[in-house]
Amino acid sequence: MDKEKFSTSGLMELYVLVLASPAEQKIVMNYALAYSDIQETLNLSVEALEEYAQRHSLMPPKGLLKKNLDDLKKAEAESPEKPPIQKQQAGEKSIFCSVFLAIGILIFGILALLLFRENQAGAQQYRDLQEEYTTFKTACDAKDDFGRNLND
Repeated sequence: MDKEKFSTSGLMELYVLVLASPAEQKIVMNYALAYSDIQETLNLSVEALEEYAQRHSLMPPKGLLKKNLDDLKKAEAESPEKPPIQKQQAGEKSIFCSVFLAIGILIFGILALLLFRENQAGAQQYRDLQEEYTTFKTACDAKDDFGRNLND
């Protein structure tokens, strides 16, 4: 990949937003080491993102950390750890829910496909009826009220 293609690939943006995969990060780092203007662009992007975050950040209310820590301690004291059997049952429930969700998605997909095909068939019938109507209208316009051709 040449420098121009790299610059327009979007990898630098993914890198700055920390969304790049490790392989993509390595590519960006190699280009940044090879080309000083790419390194400068990365630095400017990081600075702009940090500035944006600072300008639009909100300070949490005072005492929020203490309140959250107190709530966590209270919740831990009120509910003892679940026994291993309940954890296994929770795992079985999540598997059941996943299977149920997959089946639901499959049924939804099949219904969507059927409705799409029905819609396409209805659209084709509509086009056929429009064509037939145009043919009849043309034939009727060429005749008078008694069914005789106007051109005769």
